[in-house]
Amino acid sequence: VISVLLPELWSLGQSYFSGELYIKPDQTKQAEFKNATTGCISEMCRLIRGCLAGSRNPLSGWFPHCLRHLRQLSSQLAQIPHDPLKVLIHYFRMESVKSVLMTTADQIKDLSHREDWSVIHDSKYGLITHLPSSFENLVSSSVNVLKESALLKDSKESELFDNEPLQKEVGHLVQAVFSNYTQCIDNLSINREEEQSMAVSEMSTPTFRQAQSSLSWEERLLCCICNIQYSVEVVLPHLCSDATEAGLPPFGLGFSNQQPKN
Repeated sequence: VISVLLPELWSLGQSYFSGELYIKPDQTKQAEFKNATTGCISEMCRLIRGCLAGSRNPLSGWFPHCLRHLRQLSSQLAQIPHDPLKVLIHYFRMESVKSVLMTTADQIKDLSHREDWSVIHDSKYGLITHLPSSFENLVSSSVNVLKESALLKDSKESELFDNEPLQKEVGHLVQAVFSNYTQCIDNLSINREEEQSMAVSEMSTPTFRQAQSSLSWEERLLCCICNIQYSVEVVLPHLCSDATEAGLPPFGLGFSNQQPKN
């Protein structure tokens, strides 16, 4: 309704007040007409923000999708003053960045449960698993989502990270992304052989035994150490490059001080 009827109404009003129609215009009504038209836009923005406000909203995953539609609406309302919509678009850009990073940090927590200990013998880094590449793919996918939505700046839109509070909040979220990853490696490095031995003796089925890792704890610990080195020297530079290219603050966080627990 807003995208189709409001531009037509505005065009008709401009024709009326410019004297292009067959009746004499009442110029005293021009301000009232403008306020009524822009008021529709303001009310629409208020309702949208009221329904979707907050990065922890269950619908926050749709923020980038909503942002694309709001930008399309903005182009359709180009001839009408629509400052409230511009403010709403900026708000959705900020919330999209936060919600995507929050979701990514949450998803990284589950990577330890998906580790199958399939070992890759790398000539430089030793015994690595698919964990670093899974982490990289997850973060890169999120960066690409933001690159095509919140970080895709229109010429009339303001710089997103000129906002210092947003810079700090995004910094904390990026820290959470890497902190969850290092915690994931820490969890995988814990010696649980005694727990597994007890479980195997209790369950004692071929299927259950097959589900257990064939690697000893020492071998898994070595894989964790190799994964850390590979992440620091290969994965992190890739992610920093992707983030900078997309327009995010650099992912200048490393794992050099993180050591797996034994």
